[in-house]
Formats: sequence, structure tokens, C-alpha cells
Amino acid sequence: EPKQIAFDVDSGGSFSPDGKQIVFHRHTITPPKDEIFVINADGGQEKLIYSNTENQIHPQFSPDGKVIVLSSFDKSKGQGEAAMRLGWIPSNGGNFTLIGNEHFLMLNDYRWLKDGSGLVVSGVLAKDTTNRLFTVSFPDGTVERLTKDANDYYGNSITADGKTIATIQATTNSGIWEFDMSTKTTRQISPTNEE
Repeated sequence: EPKQIAFDVDSGGSFSPDGKQIVFHRHTITPPKDEIFVINADGGQEKLIYSNTENQIHPQFSPDGKVIVLSSFDKSKGQGEAAMRLGWIPSNGGNFTLIGNEHFLMLNDYRWLKDGSGLVVSGVLAKDTTNRLFTVSFPDGTVERLTKDANDYYGNSITADGKTIATIQATTNSGIWEFDMSTKTTRQISPTNEE
């Protein structure tokens, strides 16, 4: 049976390693701020652990429960530039620290590796157009590609033993079509393929 344990939640929750707490993000428009809260998994009083105006969102507990990773929007970047970065805060609150210096055009999803050595990230790196899977080491931020083909990969989930990643692969199939203005009908004039 559903039971509400928190309200006004603007991100998916992430469980602490012992399953007793959930961390989540709340965005306020007036005044503009992003806040990170921890709440008991069965509800109760939520605890504010971090507040900022820098669009730091989507918290994820580390496997040892000591760190919470967040994505951050770099406001110094212009429209259309790669402005997303990863960073972390201590799980009991504290200062935000960037992970490495890599910028992403888009950060769709990230999950901790089981040993806490880094994260599996779904996103688009600066100067790229393809949504790929990467590993980002923690805390130095070294980025390595996991997927190297031309397909897009969205989201990821890692099994409890840390040996398997599930993701969604998106491929584009294209064909050339003709539209007849007088009859308002279409006709495909080239085969559908991935080119």
C-alpha cells in the first residue's frame, strides 16, 4: 500500500547503504534554491543537509554512505554549452566539491560502482552529440567510455553484485519519403536503414 513519506520531491530518491534513509532534492522557485534532504525510509522528520543556488541536484548515496554525489550546472557557461558537472558533499552535510574537471552537455543518469571507486554515467560529453555510457572515477574524475558505437544509451542500473549494467539503447532508422501535395499522400522511396 502506498505511503507518503516526503512531499515536494524534485528528484528520485536514493537509499543509504543500510536502507534506513533516503536522500532527495527539492527545488524552490522563490527564492531560487536547491536543497538536499535526508529522511528516514519509513518517513518522519526530514533533515536539510545542503542548500545552494547553483542547481546542484539528483543526489545519490555512495556505497559506504559517507558521500552523496550531485550533478551541478555551471552558470559561467553560455546557452548551448556543456555546463553539467559532477560533484559531492559529505552525507552529514558540508561543502560541495567537484569531481574532476570534465563538462557534460547532458547528464541523464549516474550510479555508483559497488566498490565506490567511481560512477557509471549516462550522458553527452562536451564536443560530442551521442549519449554514451562512461565511468567517472572518484574522487579524481577520470572519464572513460564504456560504449563506443554510434548508438545512444539512456539511463543505467547496476546489479547488486556490481557485475552487470542495464541501459536503454536507442538507434535511429531513417528513410526518404515523398509527400504528394495534391493528393496529400506519402510514399517511401528509399529503404529504412541506420545510415
